[in-house]
Amino acid sequence: CRHRVHHRGNGGLDRHVVPLQAEFLTAFIDVQKSLLWYTVCAFNPATFSASVVDYGAFPDQGRTYFTKRDVRRTLQRMFSGHGYEAAIRAALVELLGDLYSRRWRREDGAELQLRRTLIDANYGASTDTVYEVCRSTLHPNVMPSHGKGIGAKNAPFSVWKQKAGEVKGDHWFVPTITGRRACRHVIIDVNFWKTFIHNRLNTPTGDPGALTLFGRDDQSESVHKMFADHLLAEEPIEVTANERTAIEWQEKPNRADNDYLDCIV
Repeated sequence: CRHRVHHRGNGGLDRHVVPLQAEFLTAFIDVQKSLLWYTVCAFNPATFSASVVDYGAFPDQGRTYFTKRDVRRTLQRMFSGHGYEAAIRAALVELLGDLYSRRWRREDGAELQLRRTLIDANYGASTDTVYEVCRSTLHPNVMPSHGKGIGAKNAPFSVWKQKAGEVKGDHWFVPTITGRRACRHVIIDVNFWKTFIHNRLNTPTGDPGALTLFGRDDQSESVHKMFADHLLAEEPIEVTANERTAIEWQEKPNRADNDYLDCIV
């Protein structure tokens, strides 16, 4: 599996360059105490072929490999004098401004803009801050995101009763909005989508539905090692309960960072 991640070049395209067949871009921002992680993907909606065109951490660490345990530039240092929530808010505002101001150039010269950005709203005390940023931003289609691990003991989204105003998709849904966090948000079955992503990594490059990374195959191991380690930080377990069998993803014993996996899911 590690070999497959390392050899997923999208034909040698540089970072930030969108493959010719892609028609839209999405981004995800994962919130952690000391920094933000983000990934930008380009998609062909007809085949679900996808290519990672950018990823990174904010603040930038200036290194190709690091872990959360050895982060040197933190949000707290970058926004000294800010409290916890204020530092995350300032970071989200700055990162969104950067991502939406970039010119994402496709191979044929066409420029694409981000179609949608989701922000992790599950991280501890940052939830209200994420909702406030999504409500107040002027950038289009920015939504809070809640990952939910639907396992064998849980009823799948397909049998959940849909209420008026809710939008149900492929193992995700957008509930109605109520209360002080009144903001459209999305809930995602992360167990399903982690399996889906790893199936895309198993799809031969060039076939419909394949997932690729920017750059050339011969550069992938040195350039994408940290990204690959994040994608391989969890393993699938087949679980049966209540006469239902499901694939559940669990962290491996070494508890390696998995933030880019969350982003791409």
